[in-house]
Amino acid sequence: PADLGSGDLEGQSVENIEAAIEKGKAGLAEATTCMNEAKKVFSEKQRQARSHQKDVTTNNINTRLNAANDKLAKVRALVSTAEKLVRTKKAMASGEEKMKEAEEVVATVKAAASSKFTVESVKTFTETCTTAFNAIKSAAGIIQPHIGGAPPKAHEVLKALLERKAAAQKAVEVAK
Repeated sequence: PADLGSGDLEGQSVENIEAAIEKGKAGLAEATTCMNEAKKVFSEKQRQARSHQKDVTTNNINTRLNAANDKLAKVRALVSTAEKLVRTKKAMASGEEKMKEAEEVVATVKAAASSKFTVESVKTFTETCTTAFNAIKSAAGIIQPHIGGAPPKAHEVLKALLERKAAAQKAVEVAK
């Protein structure tokens, strides 16, 4: 599995990232359970001893518990970032597939636009244009939600897909 803290998480495969996410979530669950148990035991012992908050030992334990809690928060953030990256990578693959489909329909529209029109061919042409617009819209719907928070490499790929979407849409509009 990939290392969630590595700087090259974006270069890893979706499967490796997902494996690391599962491993991280399992570790988080166990650590959170242990942390809660430690806090509970500490609180109980503190109550039994009627210890004051200003006690040096109490402060040291609280400091360590807070530090451990901060580390857990960092791991949670890493897992969340990795999950977002997986969603973005899946959107990139799906967006690429949808754009290929849209570009194939746009090629059909262009070919139909250059032929002679009859009453029947106009109807077919209009239906093909509608299919092309729907395919383009579908691709944009997959790509658009992920472009804002995408990591740099993924952002460039998504941006290129949106540029292809714009070109395909313009081609259909010109042909129509």
